[in-house]
Amino acid sequence: MNTRLSTLIIIVLTVFFFDAYALKAQEKEGRNGNNMKPATVELADEPAVVIGGVRITLAQAIRQAIQQNYDILAGSYDVAMSDTYYEQFQKKYSIFLNAEGGYKYQKNIDAQVFAYGEKYQSLDTSVSLAKMFDTGTTVAAGVSHTYMDKTPQSYDPSLLTPTQLEVLSLFGGMMGPNQYNIPVLFVSVQQELLKNGFGYNERRQAQILKNAGKMQKDQIVSMLSMVVVGVIADYWTVVLNKTQLDNAELQLQETKKVRNIVVRNVNLGLADGFNINYSNLLVAGAEASVISARQKYQDALRTFLTTVNLGEDVNVAGSAVFGNVMPGLDEESALKTAYEKRADFRNALLAVENARLELEMLSRDAMPSLTAELNMSTMAQNENFGGAYGDAAAFKYPSFEARVKMTYPLDDREQVINERNARFKMKQAQINLDKTRRTVRDDIKSKMEAVNTAHELYKKASEAHVQAEAFYYKMLQSLQRGRLSSADVKNGLDAMVSSRQQELTALVYFNVSMLQFEVAKNELFERYEINVDDYIPKDTK
Repeated sequence: MNTRLSTLIIIVLTVFFFDAYALKAQEKEGRNGNNMKPATVELADEPAVVIGGVRITLAQAIRQAIQQNYDILAGSYDVAMSDTYYEQFQKKYSIFLNAEGGYKYQKNIDAQVFAYGEKYQSLDTSVSLAKMFDTGTTVAAGVSHTYMDKTPQSYDPSLLTPTQLEVLSLFGGMMGPNQYNIPVLFVSVQQELLKNGFGYNERRQAQILKNAGKMQKDQIVSMLSMVVVGVIADYWTVVLNKTQLDNAELQLQETKKVRNIVVRNVNLGLADGFNINYSNLLVAGAEASVISARQKYQDALRTFLTTVNLGEDVNVAGSAVFGNVMPGLDEESALKTAYEKRADFRNALLAVENARLELEMLSRDAMPSLTAELNMSTMAQNENFGGAYGDAAAFKYPSFEARVKMTYPLDDREQVINERNARFKMKQAQINLDKTRRTVRDDIKSKMEAVNTAHELYKKASEAHVQAEAFYYKMLQSLQRGRLSSADVKNGLDAMVSSRQQELTALVYFNVSMLQFEVAKNELFERYEINVDDYIPKDTK
């Protein structure tokens, strides 16, 4: 009897020692990453991404996003069109070419035949150039030409008396030649002297439109930088979901390992049989988690490939390079940079400037409109075409005209209300500027705190991961000896798997926080030496 008991004790101890040795080997192998299948995550000073098996820097990834992302591609055209209203306004300063011509044929009635001939035909043309300048000056110059050809009344001189012949000769001389050219050369200058004196309002209106275009462009570029961050975050989401899938597979693997130990303990009489049922339940749950995690990974991968407009055959295996070094942050320097470069603050400044320009324009509208105009022309009449223009160029028949025109409404209620509203808009713009200044300051502080917080969370999550692994393997050893149930070990396994995922999540959050900090300063593109203007479409019609 004693011999059998001693033999049983030796067998049990041998099994315990062997399992303990095997468990330590499994623990070492698991920590080396052979069985746990962790996602490929590399730590470096600067983050990077791996697409198609090629490691590219974050700057290259941003350029790829700018060139491939649908939203960014569409938004780049909005940037290109941001100068639309300013360019449309500049149309008024273009040189306008005016040209017209006509032909007329007239057969006269009997009452007109004696004075105008039986019939006549005329050809008239005119060409002029006109241009308005931003000084409020309008200049026009041109030439008009009329050619007249008339057929005089036909008569038989032998049938007329000497008196009738004398009258016809007299009137024929008064009626002039039957064919002649009349050229006219003219120049006109018009100048506004008071309300829009020398282009006072025109220049301010142009500046308002130019500022508005700049505001629109800066706002769109700022939005595009946030889209870029979203694209990078989508890539890192793929990595997170791949890691979650790896962790789910790890949990399934470890759960099966625990079940095998439970089965062995039941066979040795160290545990009750219902523990096997519970272990089977845990394995089924772990298998379901793997299925769910795989679907989430595939959905995240598909979303990312669509976002960057890549084919489904591109290899994105969940590899990534993350930065884990806390950068040196200077709040005063960051705030100064934000005030210089942030689109919302710069737009608030431009809004104040536009309100001031509009107030100046509407205040000027209270003045009367006083316009001075000078018209000069020279004309000639000659049967010969060249002779006609020679006489016109010699100012043989000059004409000069100077005019002054004033209009002034004595009770312009519209101008009074518009000027009042402009003053109110000026106050509103200043209030919005103060609000934006506070918003920018708070945002910079929040983003800096987010970077610090994310880095602290990452360090704590990394420490928790180490402790959770140690905790789980020690529990596994206790289970090996029959000291714990499978339910207790499940808690340790859940804690270890969760800590692995939380560590990577915290690392991603830290890297995203650093990108968001660059966006808060509006230095994302500058930080990675990307010239946005290079990606703005050009009209190549």
